[in-house]
Amino acid sequence: MPQFILADLALGATALAGSVWLRHDAGRHGSSRPDDEVVRTDLTSGLRWWGLAVLLLGILALGQFPGGFTLPIWSVLALGLGALGVVLAALRWRVEGWSFHGPATATGAWVGDSETWQFALIGWVGALSATYVLGLLLNIMQPVHLGISLLEGAVGYALGLVIWTPQTKVHRTPIAAPPEPDRPAAIAPLPRRTQGRRSRRRANSREVSPRD
Repeated sequence: MPQFILADLALGATALAGSVWLRHDAGRHGSSRPDDEVVRTDLTSGLRWWGLAVLLLGILALGQFPGGFTLPIWSVLALGLGALGVVLAALRWRVEGWSFHGPATATGAWVGDSETWQFALIGWVGALSATYVLGLLLNIMQPVHLGISLLEGAVGYALGLVIWTPQTKVHRTPIAAPPEPDRPAAIAPLPRRTQGRRSRRRANSREVSPRD
């Protein structure tokens, strides 16, 4: 089995596992900065798209489907863009000081929503167009040509997420009112008849005195 197929399968599965771990980690640990939460969301999405595209490229090449799936140039392109994304993410992490584990966001604080996908579409279109032109030069048959272009477009989308993250839409969450403390239940008064009997018994006990 060619080495590029093994690399596609192994790295694609690793990237998908990493995206699952990041999503699970987001549910357990919050961050005090909205931008860091957006970065984690974008990296999770980037790993998911890149891993899925590379894994499918490896599976299609492993199946020996005719028409161009077995050409190693697609794996070289996908893995090369993935390596570029890893380097950019590592540099930005070090320079910008991303932090995914911090104090939990208090109620009513500022929260960020990711808008990076709008800019990452530029990476999708760029990678798809470049791959399509390359496929025309290599005389790859349809629909293999279009399928590979779409997969490489997903790789470009993942790279776009790494380049443009975080594009944040920040909003303030509403402050929830604190719950009211439980009040002790009031003691119900005794029935009137019982009060009257007790009062008569007390009066009789005062009038009757013990004899010497």
